[in-house]
Amino acid sequence: LIKIDFVNSLVIIANTGPAIDPDDIPRLFELFYSKRANGHGVGLYLCRENLAVAHHKIWYSDPNVEDDYLIKDGANFVIKFNGVES
Repeated sequence: LIKIDFVNSLVIIANTGPAIDPDDIPRLFELFYSKRANGHGVGLYLCRENLAVAHHKIWYSDPNVEDDYLIKDGANFVIKFNGVES
């Protein structure tokens, strides 16, 4: 199940699956990095690169970091659109 929510001026996209392994977090947006058997490791990379063209940002909201944005127990990603304020 995927949930999308707006918190302040941020868009948070989360699922109810397992959280990301802490060892994988630094490489999530790396081109060709995937832990899936049939994964290509292109999706998150392209998402970050396309958002960056317009100076937007995306990051993984780490459940082990205090004050990070979480709306589900699974993987949570945050998008900050340039020029949007709460």
